Amino acid sequence: MGAALSGSSALVAFYDHEPRKLRVANAGSTRAVLGRRSEHKGTGHQTYTTHVLSEDHTTKAAPGLSRAFGLGPYKWSFDIQRRLHKDFMGEPPIESSLKTPITAEPSVVTIDVKPGDFLVLGTSGLWNSLTNEEVVGLVGLWLNRNMISAGNDTPLVQYQDVVMPSDLPTSVGADNTTMYQRWGVKKRFICVDNNAAQHLSRNALGGADVSWTAALLAHVPPLSSKLRDDVTVTVVLFDGNS
Repeated sequence: MGAALSGSSALVAFYDHEPRKLRVANAGSTRAVLGRRSEHKGTGHQTYTTHVLSEDHTTKAAPGLSRAFGLGPYKWSFDIQRRLHKDFMGEPPIESSLKTPITAEPSVVTIDVKPGDFLVLGTSGLWNSLTNEEVVGLVGLWLNRNMISAGNDTPLVQYQDVVMPSDLPTSVGADNTTMYQRWGVKKRFICVDNNAAQHLSRNALGGADVSWTAALLAHVPPLSSKLRDDVTVTVVLFDGNS
């Protein structure tokens, strides 16, 4: 029943070394953002700006779903959706008003890469918990603290101070994410991992509330989908020789 109830997303990034151009193609609810290093004029501290490199293909972001990719409910007639919901714990049925077939044609964005930039590719489980700016700010925090040189996978006690979203080295805008509100947990972050993707995943799943992180990870599919979405993250760092 997994194939009947689920959807799909695809996100591909291609880096052309010689002209230093990055191309990102997305179809679905996955997303890519690029963080760019800058310097705060007032304090001289290292800060980061956010560049969104993909367009979400969801019911909210793309009405009509002409480019949605494998959105589960739209695979089936209303009657089959109703049966899946009643007998197999599927999502509530949706009346489809589509006049054209759903395609997997991606949207493509190109950007010039500068030394010190970084790329974050993530599934909806990341973006349902963290804003674009929070993701860039968290990687910026990780870089500013030089966590890459930690050299082991053991959480570092000396870095277990709590960081609020407003303390991140970036401009944090409006928060339209849903998961922390759904859990009833306040957003508080920590920086303890020497792997940037693990660092983001931890903070997408409870952050400083380590007991809640453990509770979320204790649930396995299919029940886990009621509490958290899949969190898959890739972080790419571009240095001066990239």
